[in-house]
Amino acid sequence: MEQSRNKDLILRENLALQRTVLANQSTLLSFLRTSLYFTIAALSLHNLLKIKNSPYLEIMLILFQFCFLFQKQQTFLFIEKE
Repeated sequence: MEQSRNKDLILRENLALQRTVLANQSTLLSFLRTSLYFTIAALSLHNLLKIKNSPYLEIMLILFQFCFLFQKQQTFLFIEKE
């Protein structure tokens, strides 16, 4: 009786860990999607709005996208190690 209870606990713990890993991967993919949206916004900003300094705004958005993606990737790797 005690062994079957221990097996149930071990199974629940493994399933909880797998669920956490899948949630972490899903979160990374959503952050990747968000960073791609920033890239699309930066590339289409020039054609959509005729702003005088739009290249600077485009570069700022692309840099923000890279910083955002790098930070979220580091968070993903940190959680993945645990």
